Amino acid sequence: MVINKKRMKNYIIIADGPHLRVEPAAVKEQIKEHLQPGQWVEVDEIPPNLAELTVIDGALAPAPEEILTIRRRMAQEAAMWHERDELLRQLKRSDYKAIKFAEGEITPEDYAPIRIARATARARINEIERFIEGR
Repeated sequence: MVINKKRMKNYIIIADGPHLRVEPAAVKEQIKEHLQPGQWVEVDEIPPNLAELTVIDGALAPAPEEILTIRRRMAQEAAMWHERDELLRQLKRSDYKAIKFAEGEITPEDYAPIRIARATARARINEIERFIEGR
């Protein structure tokens, strides 16, 4: 039996436009035909500063500022969509009380804080959507 002394790497990091994708090294053979030479690198561990890196000619290198700017913008947009989704969930959770108020089963005094919270949530959702659509 021959034992291969070359240690297998744990991950491959793939440059995909401004993005980096990390895959287990075990899938390398399955996806290698879809990758360009120099587009990926094998590593033992995922670098803690991966967000600041890119793959250039098959090696990890500091990402150029334009790539970092794109990544920051995309991260900001993702955070805004997440906030929007959470606000929509808050509105859905208070729909029952809004219906109860509309049917006269909750007093205006009891519904006032809910109305303010819902109006604030809707205003923020509209603000987020205008910001993202304006890009």
